[in-house]
Amino acid sequence: MNNFFGKKVFLIAWFVFQTLVVFAQNTNENLLSFPQSTYTIEEGDTLILPVNASVSSDSVEIGLRGTARKFSYIQNDTLFIAPDYSTVNRLDSLTDFQSVVFIRKGDEILSEETLWFRVKHKNRKPRTSTINKFYVQYGVENKYQIDKQAFSDPDGDPVVFFADPARLPQGLKVSQSGEVTWKPSRYQFNKLRRTPYELQFYVEDQPYKARSEGRLIIETTQIDLPPQISMVPQTDIIEIYENSTVNIKFFLSDPNGDDDISGFYFVSDKAEIDDSALRKNTESQYEMIWTPDYDFVSEEEKIDSAKLTFFAMDKSGKKDQKNVTILVKHAENLAKKDKIFYEQYINVLSEVYILSEQLEDKEKELEKNYKRARKGKKNRSILNATLGATTGLSPIFLEGDASKMVSGVGGTTVVTINTLEATEVIGRSAQDLMEKRNIAAELKIEVITKADAFARKYAFKEARRTQEFQNDYQKLMLVLADKRLVRLELDPSYTVNHKITENKLKKKFNGFQADSFDED
Repeated sequence: MNNFFGKKVFLIAWFVFQTLVVFAQNTNENLLSFPQSTYTIEEGDTLILPVNASVSSDSVEIGLRGTARKFSYIQNDTLFIAPDYSTVNRLDSLTDFQSVVFIRKGDEILSEETLWFRVKHKNRKPRTSTINKFYVQYGVENKYQIDKQAFSDPDGDPVVFFADPARLPQGLKVSQSGEVTWKPSRYQFNKLRRTPYELQFYVEDQPYKARSEGRLIIETTQIDLPPQISMVPQTDIIEIYENSTVNIKFFLSDPNGDDDISGFYFVSDKAEIDDSALRKNTESQYEMIWTPDYDFVSEEEKIDSAKLTFFAMDKSGKKDQKNVTILVKHAENLAKKDKIFYEQYINVLSEVYILSEQLEDKEKELEKNYKRARKGKKNRSILNATLGATTGLSPIFLEGDASKMVSGVGGTTVVTINTLEATEVIGRSAQDLMEKRNIAAELKIEVITKADAFARKYAFKEARRTQEFQNDYQKLMLVLADKRLVRLELDPSYTVNHKITENKLKKKFNGFQADSFDED
Protein backbone atom coordinates (compact mmCIF):
# COMPACT_ATOMS: atom_id res chain seq x y z
CA MET A 1 0.00 0.00 0.00
CA ASN A 2 2.85 2.35 0.86
CA ASN A 3 4.65 1.49 -2.39
CA PHE A 4 1.58 2.26 -4.40
CA PHE A 5 1.13 5.59 -2.65
CA GLY A 6 4.81 6.48 -3.19
CA LYS A 7 4.61 5.72 -6.93
CA LYS A 8 1.50 7.86 -7.23
CA VAL A 9 3.22 10.84 -5.59
CA PHE A 10 6.24 10.41 -7.87
CA LEU A 11 4.09 10.37 -11.00
CA ILE A 12 2.23 13.51 -9.95
CA ALA A 13 5.52 15.34 -9.24
CA TRP A 14 7.01 14.27 -12.56
CA PHE A 15 3.92 15.48 -14.44
CA VAL A 16 4.00 18.87 -12.71
CA PHE A 17 7.74 19.25 -13.50
CA GLN A 18 7.27 18.49 -17.20
CA THR A 19 4.36 20.92 -17.38
CA LEU A 20 6.47 23.68 -15.87
CA VAL A 21 9.34 22.98 -18.31
CA VAL A 22 7.08 23.05 -21.33
CA PHE A 23 5.36 26.18 -20.05
CA ALA A 24 8.71 27.90 -19.53
CA GLN A 25 9.88 26.95 -23.02
CA ASN A 26 6.71 28.21 -24.61
CA THR A 27 6.94 31.38 -22.55
CA ASN A 28 10.52 32.11 -23.72
CA GLU A 29 9.52 31.64 -27.32
CA ASN A 30 6.47 33.94 -27.23
CA LEU A 31 7.22 36.65 -24.70
CA LEU A 32 7.06 39.47 -27.35
CA SER A 33 4.63 40.13 -30.16
CA PHE A 34 4.00 42.99 -32.62
CA PRO A 35 1.28 43.37 -35.27
CA GLN A 36 3.87 43.18 -38.06
CA SER A 37 7.61 43.13 -38.59
CA THR A 38 8.01 45.94 -41.16
CA TYR A 39 6.81 49.53 -41.00
CA THR A 40 7.09 52.65 -43.17
CA ILE A 41 7.44 56.12 -41.69
CA GLU A 42 8.41 59.58 -42.95
CA GLU A 43 10.95 61.92 -41.44
CA GLY A 44 9.42 64.15 -38.78
CA ASP A 45 6.61 61.69 -38.00
CA THR A 46 6.24 59.51 -34.91
CA LEU A 47 5.19 55.86 -34.95
CA ILE A 48 3.85 54.44 -31.66
CA LEU A 49 3.80 50.66 -31.12
CA PRO A 50 2.67 48.94 -27.92
CA VAL A 51 5.19 46.40 -26.63
CA ASN A 52 3.08 43.31 -26.03
CA ALA A 53 5.03 41.27 -23.50
CA SER A 54 3.63 38.20 -21.73
CA VAL A 55 5.70 38.88 -18.62
CA SER A 56 5.64 41.74 -16.16
CA SER A 57 8.05 44.54 -17.07
CA ASP A 58 8.83 44.92 -13.36
CA SER A 59 10.70 41.63 -13.27
CA VAL A 60 12.59 41.93 -16.58
CA GLU A 61 14.30 44.59 -18.72
CA ILE A 62 12.87 45.51 -22.12
CA GLY A 63 15.51 47.07 -24.34
CA LEU A 64 16.48 48.07 -27.89
CA ARG A 65 19.43 47.69 -30.19
CA GLY A 66 20.08 48.08 -33.91
CA THR A 67 20.49 50.89 -36.44
CA ALA A 68 17.10 52.42 -35.56
CA ARG A 69 18.20 52.90 -31.96
CA LYS A 70 19.23 56.52 -32.61
CA PHE A 71 15.65 57.62 -33.28
CA SER A 72 13.63 55.12 -31.21
CA TYR A 73 13.06 54.47 -27.52
CA ILE A 74 10.80 52.47 -25.17
CA GLN A 75 8.78 54.19 -22.46
CA ASN A 76 5.96 52.74 -20.38
CA ASP A 77 5.84 49.50 -22.43
CA THR A 78 5.48 51.55 -25.62
CA LEU A 79 7.93 51.75 -28.54
CA PHE A 80 8.32 55.23 -30.04
CA ILE A 81 9.93 55.62 -33.48
CA ALA A 82 10.57 59.30 -34.31
CA PRO A 83 13.15 59.90 -37.12
CA ASP A 84 14.11 63.55 -37.50
CA TYR A 85 14.64 65.39 -40.78
CA SER A 86 18.34 64.52 -40.94
CA THR A 87 17.78 60.76 -40.86
CA VAL A 88 17.68 60.25 -44.65
CA ASN A 89 19.87 61.98 -47.19
CA ARG A 90 17.82 64.07 -49.64
CA LEU A 91 19.48 62.25 -52.55
CA ASP A 92 18.64 58.76 -51.20
CA SER A 93 14.87 59.35 -50.73
CA LEU A 94 14.56 56.40 -48.33
CA THR A 95 16.66 54.23 -46.00
CA ASP A 96 15.92 50.99 -44.10
CA PHE A 97 16.76 50.67 -40.40
CA GLN A 98 16.65 47.66 -38.09
CA SER A 99 15.52 47.57 -34.48
CA VAL A 100 15.71 44.54 -32.20
CA VAL A 101 13.39 44.60 -29.17
CA PHE A 102 14.52 42.18 -26.46
CA ILE A 103 13.53 41.01 -22.99
CA ARG A 104 16.42 40.37 -20.67
CA LYS A 105 16.60 39.02 -17.17
CA GLY A 106 20.02 39.54 -15.76
CA ASP A 107 22.50 38.42 -18.41
CA GLU A 108 20.01 36.13 -20.12
CA ILE A 109 18.03 37.17 -23.20
CA LEU A 110 14.61 35.61 -22.69
CA SER A 111 13.09 36.73 -26.00
CA GLU A 112 13.65 39.18 -28.86
CA GLU A 113 11.78 40.45 -31.91
CA THR A 114 13.34 42.07 -35.03
CA LEU A 115 11.51 44.98 -36.62
CA TRP A 116 12.35 46.87 -39.82
CA PHE A 117 11.58 50.53 -40.39
CA ARG A 118 11.68 52.09 -43.85
CA VAL A 119 12.20 55.83 -43.36
CA LYS A 120 11.25 58.09 -46.26
CA HIS A 121 12.73 61.53 -46.83
CA LYS A 122 10.18 64.28 -46.29
CA ASN A 123 10.81 67.47 -48.19
CA ARG A 124 10.38 70.74 -46.31
CA LYS A 125 9.62 74.06 -47.90
CA PRO A 126 12.22 76.85 -47.75
CA ARG A 127 12.54 78.95 -44.62
CA THR A 128 11.41 82.55 -44.65
CA SER A 129 12.76 85.51 -42.73
CA THR A 130 12.48 89.27 -42.55
CA ILE A 131 14.69 91.07 -45.04
CA ASN A 132 15.84 94.66 -45.41
CA LYS A 133 13.60 97.16 -47.15
CA PHE A 134 14.22 98.12 -50.76
CA TYR A 135 14.70 101.89 -51.13
CA VAL A 136 14.34 103.25 -54.64
CA GLN A 137 15.18 106.49 -56.39
CA TYR A 138 13.45 108.19 -59.26
CA GLY A 139 15.12 108.27 -62.66
CA VAL A 140 17.50 105.31 -62.13
CA GLU A 141 17.16 101.56 -62.40
CA ASN A 142 17.17 100.35 -58.82
CA LYS A 143 18.52 96.90 -58.04
CA TYR A 144 18.04 94.81 -54.94
CA GLN A 145 19.35 91.31 -54.23
CA ILE A 146 17.10 89.24 -51.99
CA ASP A 147 19.22 87.74 -49.22
CA LYS A 148 19.40 84.05 -50.01
CA GLN A 149 20.50 83.28 -46.48
CA ALA A 150 17.11 84.51 -45.28
CA PHE A 151 15.32 82.05 -47.58
CA SER A 152 17.52 78.99 -47.31
CA ASP A 153 16.14 75.49 -47.73
CA PRO A 154 16.35 73.28 -44.60
CA ASP A 155 17.03 70.20 -46.76
CA GLY A 156 19.79 71.87 -48.75
CA ASP A 157 17.74 71.95 -51.97
CA PRO A 158 18.51 74.68 -54.54
CA VAL A 159 15.89 77.42 -54.60
CA VAL A 160 14.52 79.87 -57.17
CA PHE A 161 12.57 83.10 -56.73
CA PHE A 162 9.59 84.29 -58.74
CA ALA A 163 6.56 86.54 -58.53
CA ASP A 164 3.21 86.72 -60.28
CA PRO A 165 3.79 89.09 -63.24
CA ALA A 166 0.09 90.03 -63.29
CA ARG A 167 0.36 91.50 -59.79
CA LEU A 168 3.58 93.48 -60.31
CA PRO A 169 3.75 97.21 -61.11
CA GLN A 170 4.87 97.99 -64.61
CA GLY A 171 8.61 97.70 -65.01
CA LEU A 172 9.24 95.78 -61.76
CA LYS A 173 11.00 92.43 -62.34
CA VAL A 174 12.05 89.56 -60.09
CA SER A 175 14.67 87.16 -61.44
CA GLN A 176 15.02 83.50 -60.46
CA SER A 177 18.24 84.36 -58.65
CA GLY A 178 16.34 86.80 -56.43
CA GLU A 179 17.36 90.10 -58.04
CA VAL A 180 14.63 92.76 -57.99
CA THR A 181 14.94 95.59 -60.52
CA TRP A 182 12.71 98.60 -60.96
CA LYS A 183 12.90 102.00 -62.56
CA PRO A 184 9.65 103.61 -61.38
CA SER A 185 7.96 106.25 -63.49
CA ARG A 186 7.20 109.67 -62.05
CA TYR A 187 3.62 108.62 -61.32
CA GLN A 188 4.76 105.39 -59.65
CA PHE A 189 7.42 107.23 -57.62
CA ASN A 190 4.96 109.83 -56.35
CA LYS A 191 2.47 107.11 -55.45
CA LEU A 192 5.24 105.21 -53.69
CA ARG A 193 6.01 108.29 -51.59
CA ARG A 194 2.48 108.24 -50.23
CA THR A 195 2.17 104.47 -49.77
CA PRO A 196 5.04 101.95 -49.67
CA TYR A 197 4.60 98.96 -51.95
CA GLU A 198 4.65 95.43 -50.55
CA LEU A 199 6.11 93.00 -53.07
CA GLN A 200 4.83 89.47 -52.67
CA PHE A 201 7.16 86.83 -54.06
CA TYR A 202 7.73 83.13 -53.70
CA VAL A 203 10.80 81.01 -53.06
CA GLU A 204 10.56 77.48 -54.41
CA ASP A 205 12.86 74.53 -53.82
CA GLN A 206 13.97 72.26 -56.62
CA PRO A 207 13.01 69.73 -57.80
CA TYR A 208 10.18 69.27 -55.29
CA LYS A 209 8.49 72.63 -56.05
CA ALA A 210 7.63 73.30 -52.41
CA ARG A 211 7.27 77.04 -51.98
CA SER A 212 7.18 79.67 -49.28
CA GLU A 213 5.94 83.22 -49.50
CA GLY A 214 8.15 86.21 -48.90
CA ARG A 215 7.45 89.90 -48.68
CA LEU A 216 9.63 92.88 -49.54
CA ILE A 217 8.72 96.42 -48.59
CA ILE A 218 9.64 98.98 -51.25
CA GLU A 219 9.90 102.65 -50.27
CA THR A 220 11.33 105.82 -51.74
CA THR A 221 14.58 107.19 -50.42
CA GLN A 222 13.78 110.35 -48.46
CA ILE A 223 16.80 110.67 -46.18
CA ASP A 224 20.49 110.04 -46.53
CA LEU A 225 20.89 106.45 -45.35
CA PRO A 226 24.18 104.58 -44.90
CA PRO A 227 25.30 102.00 -47.44
CA GLN A 228 24.69 98.31 -46.83
CA ILE A 229 27.11 95.39 -47.02
CA SER A 230 26.05 91.84 -47.87
CA MET A 231 28.68 89.17 -47.42
CA VAL A 232 29.07 85.60 -48.71
CA PRO A 233 29.64 83.50 -46.71
CA GLN A 234 27.47 85.22 -44.14
CA THR A 235 29.59 84.50 -41.07
CA ASP A 236 31.88 86.49 -38.84
CA ILE A 237 34.28 83.60 -38.10
CA ILE A 238 36.09 81.66 -40.81
CA GLU A 239 38.37 78.70 -40.06
CA ILE A 240 41.05 77.58 -42.50
CA TYR A 241 44.41 75.83 -42.59
CA GLU A 242 47.66 77.42 -43.67
CA ASN A 243 48.10 77.70 -47.43
CA SER A 244 44.33 77.55 -47.92
CA THR A 245 42.59 80.45 -49.64
CA VAL A 246 40.00 82.66 -48.00
CA ASN A 247 37.47 84.04 -50.48
CA ILE A 248 34.81 86.44 -49.20
CA LYS A 249 32.44 88.16 -51.63
CA PHE A 250 30.94 91.55 -50.75
CA PHE A 251 27.87 93.11 -52.35
CA LEU A 252 27.35 96.83 -51.67
CA SER A 253 24.14 98.77 -52.00
CA ASP A 254 23.02 102.26 -51.02
CA PRO A 255 19.41 103.32 -50.49
CA ASN A 256 20.27 106.62 -52.14
CA GLY A 257 21.73 104.89 -55.18
CA ASP A 258 24.93 102.98 -55.68
CA ASP A 259 26.56 106.10 -57.09
CA ASP A 260 26.43 107.51 -53.54
CA ILE A 261 29.04 104.94 -52.42
CA SER A 262 32.41 106.62 -52.23
CA GLY A 263 34.54 103.57 -51.42
CA PHE A 264 34.98 100.20 -49.77
CA TYR A 265 37.98 99.49 -47.53
CA PHE A 266 39.26 97.21 -44.81
CA VAL A 267 41.76 97.26 -41.96
CA SER A 268 43.52 94.29 -40.38
CA ASP A 269 45.53 93.61 -37.27
CA LYS A 270 47.97 91.54 -39.35
CA ALA A 271 50.55 93.20 -41.55
CA GLU A 272 50.54 90.13 -43.81
CA ILE A 273 47.10 91.11 -45.11
CA ASP A 274 47.61 94.21 -47.23
CA ASP A 275 45.37 96.18 -49.58
CA SER A 276 46.09 93.84 -52.48
CA ALA A 277 43.91 91.19 -50.81
CA LEU A 278 40.78 93.21 -51.68
CA ARG A 279 39.82 93.09 -55.33
CA LYS A 280 37.27 95.37 -56.95
CA ASN A 281 35.12 93.61 -59.55
CA THR A 282 32.47 96.29 -60.04
CA GLU A 283 31.45 99.49 -58.30
CA SER A 284 29.27 97.51 -55.90
CA GLN A 285 30.94 94.09 -55.81
CA TYR A 286 34.27 93.26 -54.19
CA GLU A 287 35.96 90.10 -53.05
CA MET A 288 38.68 89.46 -50.55
CA ILE A 289 41.20 86.77 -51.50
CA TRP A 290 43.97 85.86 -49.09
CA THR A 291 46.16 82.78 -48.61
CA PRO A 292 48.21 82.49 -45.40
CA ASP A 293 51.54 80.79 -46.00
CA TYR A 294 52.98 77.99 -43.91
CA ASP A 295 54.85 80.44 -41.69
CA PHE A 296 51.72 82.27 -40.55
CA VAL A 297 51.19 80.06 -37.49
CA SER A 298 54.12 79.14 -35.28
CA GLU A 299 54.79 75.53 -34.35
CA GLU A 300 54.15 76.30 -30.69
CA GLU A 301 50.82 78.12 -31.04
CA LYS A 302 49.14 75.72 -33.51
CA ILE A 303 46.51 78.38 -34.28
CA ASP A 304 46.51 82.11 -34.95
CA SER A 305 43.86 84.64 -35.92
CA ALA A 306 43.48 87.69 -38.09
CA LYS A 307 40.81 90.29 -37.33
CA LEU A 308 39.49 92.38 -40.20
CA THR A 309 36.98 95.20 -40.38
CA PHE A 310 35.36 95.98 -43.74
CA PHE A 311 33.49 99.22 -44.18
CA ALA A 312 31.63 100.97 -46.99
CA MET A 313 31.47 104.75 -47.07
CA ASP A 314 29.04 107.05 -48.84
CA LYS A 315 29.70 110.58 -49.99
CA SER A 316 28.27 112.11 -46.83
CA GLY A 317 30.53 110.04 -44.60
CA LYS A 318 27.96 107.51 -43.43
CA LYS A 319 29.22 103.94 -43.31
CA ASP A 320 28.35 100.31 -42.74
CA GLN A 321 30.87 97.79 -41.48
CA LYS A 322 31.37 94.06 -41.09
CA ASN A 323 33.83 92.41 -38.69
CA VAL A 324 35.41 89.11 -39.66
CA THR A 325 37.80 86.91 -37.69
CA ILE A 326 39.88 84.40 -39.64
CA LEU A 327 41.18 81.51 -37.55
CA VAL A 328 44.23 79.98 -39.21
CA LYS A 329 45.24 76.50 -38.09
CA HIS A 330 48.75 75.19 -38.44
CA ALA A 331 48.90 72.70 -41.33
CA GLU A 332 51.08 70.19 -39.52
CA ASN A 333 49.43 67.18 -41.20
CA LEU A 334 51.62 66.37 -44.18
CA ALA A 335 48.83 64.46 -45.89
CA LYS A 336 46.67 67.57 -45.83
CA LYS A 337 49.51 69.63 -47.26
CA ASP A 338 49.99 67.10 -50.03
CA LYS A 339 46.28 67.27 -50.84
CA ILE A 340 46.41 71.06 -51.03
CA PHE A 341 49.48 70.92 -53.29
CA TYR A 342 47.82 68.34 -55.52
CA GLU A 343 44.75 70.54 -55.90
CA GLN A 344 47.03 73.37 -57.03
CA TYR A 345 48.80 70.97 -59.37
CA ILE A 346 45.61 69.65 -60.98
CA ASN A 347 43.79 73.02 -61.03
CA VAL A 348 46.48 74.87 -62.95
CA LEU A 349 46.78 71.98 -65.42
CA SER A 350 43.01 72.06 -65.85
CA GLU A 351 43.19 75.80 -66.62
CA VAL A 352 45.88 75.17 -69.23
CA TYR A 353 43.80 72.30 -70.61
CA ILE A 354 40.84 74.65 -71.14
CA LEU A 355 43.07 77.31 -72.70
CA SER A 356 44.66 74.81 -75.09
CA GLU A 357 41.22 73.58 -76.16
CA GLN A 358 40.09 77.16 -76.71
CA LEU A 359 43.22 77.96 -78.69
CA GLU A 360 42.68 74.89 -80.86
CA ASP A 361 39.09 75.94 -81.56
CA LYS A 362 40.29 79.48 -82.29
CA GLU A 363 42.96 78.16 -84.65
CA LYS A 364 40.35 76.20 -86.60
CA GLU A 365 38.05 79.21 -86.71
CA LEU A 366 40.80 81.50 -87.99
CA GLU A 367 41.93 78.92 -90.55
CA LYS A 368 38.38 78.68 -91.86
CA ASN A 369 38.03 82.46 -92.02
CA TYR A 370 41.41 82.75 -93.74
CA LYS A 371 40.44 80.31 -96.50
CA ARG A 372 37.17 82.16 -96.97
CA ALA A 373 39.02 85.46 -97.27
CA ARG A 374 41.45 83.96 -99.79
CA LYS A 375 38.69 82.52 -101.92
CA GLY A 376 36.37 85.49 -101.60
CA LYS A 377 33.44 86.36 -103.79
CA LYS A 378 33.85 86.56 -107.54
CA ASN A 379 33.63 90.32 -107.72
CA ARG A 380 35.67 92.30 -110.15
CA SER A 381 38.61 94.32 -108.87
CA ILE A 382 40.76 96.88 -110.56
CA LEU A 383 44.51 96.40 -110.59
CA ASN A 384 46.72 99.38 -111.37
CA ALA A 385 50.14 98.21 -112.38
CA THR A 386 52.86 100.56 -113.57
CA LEU A 387 54.64 98.82 -116.45
CA GLY A 388 56.78 101.66 -117.84
CA ALA A 389 56.45 102.00 -121.61
CA THR A 390 54.42 98.80 -121.96
CA THR A 391 51.08 99.43 -123.68
CA GLY A 392 49.75 95.92 -123.82
CA LEU A 393 49.68 92.61 -121.98
CA SER A 394 50.06 89.32 -123.76
CA PRO A 395 46.89 87.22 -123.66
CA ILE A 396 48.95 84.19 -122.70
CA PHE A 397 48.76 85.30 -119.06
CA LEU A 398 44.97 85.59 -119.01
CA GLU A 399 42.21 83.14 -119.74
CA GLY A 400 38.66 83.55 -120.94
CA ASP A 401 37.04 86.92 -121.52
CA ALA A 402 39.39 88.62 -119.10
CA SER A 403 42.23 88.34 -121.65
CA LYS A 404 40.33 90.63 -124.03
CA MET A 405 39.77 93.36 -121.49
CA VAL A 406 43.23 95.04 -121.55
CA SER A 407 43.89 98.66 -122.43
CA GLY A 408 47.06 100.72 -122.30
CA VAL A 409 47.38 104.44 -121.69
CA GLY A 410 50.78 106.10 -121.46
CA GLY A 411 52.52 103.01 -120.04
CA THR A 412 49.97 102.32 -117.31
CA THR A 413 48.00 99.11 -117.83
CA VAL A 414 44.57 98.74 -116.24
CA VAL A 415 43.51 95.10 -115.98
CA THR A 416 40.10 93.77 -114.92
CA ILE A 417 40.51 90.37 -113.30
CA ASN A 418 37.42 88.53 -112.08
CA THR A 419 39.18 86.08 -109.71
CA LEU A 420 41.19 88.52 -107.59
CA GLU A 421 39.84 88.88 -104.04
CA ALA A 422 39.00 92.48 -103.17
CA THR A 423 40.08 92.15 -99.58
CA GLU A 424 43.59 91.08 -100.64
CA VAL A 425 43.98 94.27 -102.66
CA ILE A 426 42.13 96.87 -100.66
CA GLY A 427 42.96 95.61 -97.13
CA ARG A 428 45.11 93.01 -95.42
CA SER A 429 42.41 91.00 -93.58
CA ALA A 430 43.62 87.66 -94.94
CA GLN A 431 47.16 88.34 -93.75
CA ASP A 432 45.84 89.47 -90.37
CA LEU A 433 43.83 86.27 -90.06
CA MET A 434 46.88 84.21 -90.94
CA GLU A 435 48.96 86.02 -88.31
CA LYS A 436 46.33 85.40 -85.65
CA ARG A 437 46.08 81.75 -86.67
CA ASN A 438 49.84 81.41 -86.31
CA ILE A 439 49.69 83.06 -82.88
CA ALA A 440 46.97 80.64 -81.77
CA ALA A 441 48.94 77.65 -83.02
CA GLU A 442 52.19 78.83 -81.41
CA LEU A 443 50.52 79.63 -78.10
CA LYS A 444 48.75 76.26 -78.04
CA ILE A 445 52.02 74.39 -78.48
CA GLU A 446 53.79 76.66 -76.01
CA VAL A 447 51.26 76.32 -73.19
CA ILE A 448 50.98 72.55 -73.65
CA THR A 449 54.77 72.18 -73.66
CA LYS A 450 55.21 74.26 -70.52
CA ALA A 451 52.33 72.55 -68.74
CA ASP A 452 53.66 69.11 -69.68
CA ALA A 453 57.08 70.01 -68.28
CA PHE A 454 55.42 71.27 -65.10
CA ALA A 455 53.27 68.12 -64.85
CA ARG A 456 56.29 65.86 -65.27
CA LYS A 457 58.50 67.80 -62.85
CA TYR A 458 55.89 67.76 -60.06
CA ALA A 459 54.24 64.41 -60.78
CA PHE A 460 55.12 63.13 -57.30
CA LYS A 461 54.07 64.61 -53.97
CA GLU A 462 57.62 64.92 -52.65
CA ALA A 463 58.49 67.38 -55.42
CA ARG A 464 55.40 69.48 -54.70
CA ARG A 465 56.44 70.12 -51.09
CA THR A 466 59.20 72.53 -52.10
CA GLN A 467 59.06 76.28 -52.52
CA GLU A 468 60.22 75.77 -56.11
CA PHE A 469 56.83 74.18 -56.84
CA GLN A 470 55.08 77.37 -55.69
CA ASN A 471 57.38 79.48 -57.84
CA ASP A 472 56.82 77.34 -60.94
CA TYR A 473 53.11 77.29 -60.20
CA GLN A 474 53.02 81.09 -60.34
CA LYS A 475 55.05 81.06 -63.56
CA LEU A 476 52.60 78.67 -65.19
CA MET A 477 49.71 80.85 -64.06
CA LEU A 478 51.34 83.74 -65.91
CA VAL A 479 51.15 81.71 -69.12
CA LEU A 480 47.38 81.95 -68.83
CA ALA A 481 47.70 85.75 -69.00
CA ASP A 482 50.03 85.95 -72.02
CA LYS A 483 49.64 89.36 -73.65
CA ARG A 484 49.27 87.72 -77.08
CA LEU A 485 45.94 86.30 -75.97
CA VAL A 486 44.45 89.81 -76.11
CA ARG A 487 44.94 89.98 -79.84
CA LEU A 488 43.06 86.71 -80.35
CA GLU A 489 39.95 88.19 -78.70
CA LEU A 490 39.13 84.96 -76.89
CA ASP A 491 35.69 84.50 -75.36
CA PRO A 492 36.10 84.84 -71.54
CA SER A 493 33.04 82.62 -70.98
CA TYR A 494 34.50 79.71 -72.94
CA THR A 495 34.09 76.28 -71.38
CA VAL A 496 34.79 72.76 -72.58
CA ASN A 497 31.76 70.55 -73.19
CA HIS A 498 33.07 67.67 -71.11
CA LYS A 499 34.32 67.02 -67.61
CA ILE A 500 38.07 67.45 -67.14
CA THR A 501 39.06 64.13 -65.59
CA GLU A 502 42.49 62.89 -64.61
CA ASN A 503 42.43 60.65 -67.69
CA LYS A 504 41.79 63.69 -69.89
CA LEU A 505 44.75 65.47 -68.31
CA LYS A 506 46.94 62.40 -68.86
CA LYS A 507 46.10 62.36 -72.56
CA LYS A 508 46.84 66.07 -72.88
CA PHE A 509 49.99 66.13 -70.70
CA ASN A 510 52.08 62.96 -70.87
CA GLY A 511 53.99 63.88 -67.72
CA PHE A 512 50.85 64.10 -65.57
CA GLN A 513 50.47 61.58 -62.76
CA ALA A 514 47.20 61.16 -60.84
CA ASP A 515 47.36 60.92 -57.07
CA SER A 516 44.94 59.59 -54.47
CA PHE A 517 44.28 60.58 -50.88
CA ASP A 518 42.54 58.90 -47.98
CA GLU A 519 39.34 60.50 -46.75
CA ASP A 520 39.70 62.53 -43.57
